[in-house]
Amino acid sequence: VSPAGEVLWESDFTELAAQLPDSWLLGAPVVKGNGNPTVTRDAVLVPVTYGYELNLGFVLPIPVRATVAAVDLTTGKALKDLVALPDDSSGITVVLPDGSILSSLGASLTSAVKPLKWLADWILPKGFEQLLPLGGLQVALADSSPEAVTGN
Repeated sequence: VSPAGEVLWESDFTELAAQLPDSWLLGAPVVKGNGNPTVTRDAVLVPVTYGYELNLGFVLPIPVRATVAAVDLTTGKALKDLVALPDDSSGITVVLPDGSILSSLGASLTSAVKPLKWLADWILPKGFEQLLPLGGLQVALADSSPEAVTGN
């Protein structure tokens, strides 16, 4: 959003969502922001959940994967998943001075939908399961290998 209040871009996860298959019952996969974005000099880091939605007269989210993704600062296009998370974030993402990423695992979404896991697992595409609540903190250490530093 510009200083004048104009929307400059909206995030676009179309390409990254294509990592998951479409479901004959649930439709196309969805990607939902699931925590506070963190702005770095290179990208906006956004905790997200990948999954599906079941419409039962209300929308029931079915998260199957959680990550911290990088979004382009100028276009809003999702660039890549940086860090896999074992649970939904529902909170903060902090980039430490050495490049390590600290993520809260709030378990808000996964706790809310846990009672219907039996149903979700039954209707999800083969090989996918609903995420379970875990909670806590995750630290992803920065990769200081020569390949990571040089980008080769």
